[in-house]
Amino acid sequence: MLHQLIELVRSKNIFCWDKKKIEVKLFATILYYGGISLRKTSKFLRDFEKFSHETFKAMVS
Repeated sequence: MLHQLIELVRSKNIFCWDKKKIEVKLFATILYYGGISLRKTSKFLRDFEKFSHETFKAMVS
């Protein structure tokens, strides 16, 4: 199911920038809309890629 969601996001061209992996951006978006704060989401995903909470704010706004 996650693979299908990733393909849907790619086909719809939802994210403007391609600097980060789409899988990480999608997972971050799911966490954020699930109720996790931007700072906690960025701390959680630091093992995968470096993000600041400002990056997430721009991504999900």
